[in-house]
Amino acid sequence: MDSFFIYRLPEENKFTGGIGNVATGIGYGFIISSFYNREEATLTIVRQEDFSLESLRNINDIKLTDSNSHPIFPFPDQSTIKEDYINDVSEIRSVLRENEKTVYCKTICGEDSIDLYKTLISLDRAFPEAMVYCFHTPQTGTWIGASPEKLLSNKNGLLSTMALAGTRKASEATEWDEKNIGEQRLVTDYISTILEENGLNFSYDPHPSTRKVGKLEHLCTNFHADYHKSFGTERLKRFLYDLSPTPALCGYPKEKSYATIREKERFSRAFYGGFMGPREKDGDFSFYVILRSVSISDTHWCMYAGGGITPFSIPEKEWEETESKAASILEKLIFKR
Repeated sequence: MDSFFIYRLPEENKFTGGIGNVATGIGYGFIISSFYNREEATLTIVRQEDFSLESLRNINDIKLTDSNSHPIFPFPDQSTIKEDYINDVSEIRSVLRENEKTVYCKTICGEDSIDLYKTLISLDRAFPEAMVYCFHTPQTGTWIGASPEKLLSNKNGLLSTMALAGTRKASEATEWDEKNIGEQRLVTDYISTILEENGLNFSYDPHPSTRKVGKLEHLCTNFHADYHKSFGTERLKRFLYDLSPTPALCGYPKEKSYATIREKERFSRAFYGGFMGPREKDGDFSFYVILRSVSISDTHWCMYAGGGITPFSIPEKEWEETESKAASILEKLIFKR
């Protein structure tokens, strides 16, 4: 079938979508980039015709994966076992130094068939502050979710990004603890460095705000920079690859965390933790991190959820945090009857 994308940006009241051919690399259209092997697994759906929310209703009757599909990454075949996760977190924590962090991820898998149309509407209603999205290509498979984390956007010469880290239930009316504050500080410092290295004169509030997303809260620092020059494809690509994955999805130092993730995780993250979003020929773009996401095949689905492991982490609490993150999306999935 044709590749398609459909999304609704935060605080907007309409969906935008398209059907088109897939090109390798960063072009103009809807860009999708993986957590790993970014050069080899960055794609652009070049829109040839519009794709509406109503069109998604009809997609439910079409096979999303067939014998001619060649996904880049294997589909996870089982959920992460709690005992394995807790043991791995303990091992990761034991080798982390002060001001280091590794984001460790787990999977929750099921065999139900998801109704894409009804699920997208469910996510849209539940998460007005997130980018709600669904996309499909033969190379990526089908993904659906609601991402609260902007990676990078440019609108009429105003460049913006955010440091989003730290997680707690929105019902917890307490001060943020040192573990979450430290996580957020790492991401803020990293993004500041990347912006400086790219020659941008930026501003941000040194005091993080609390951002509510569904039933969860995160610490957030918004960055802004005036940039009225044209972003060429090569410069934009380097900038995006410098930013992604941020310490909020990978860890810090990046290379050490990346190596730990490749060693410890028993599955491929595929496009979880990468980024996606539209790039227009007028220079505007809106890229969001692919998280709070579910990967879908004809007969199975897989939810990815990660948490930042630091020397302050308590393994049981880290498991509970990933359960809360996953539940915020899982409870909004609508299955076919």
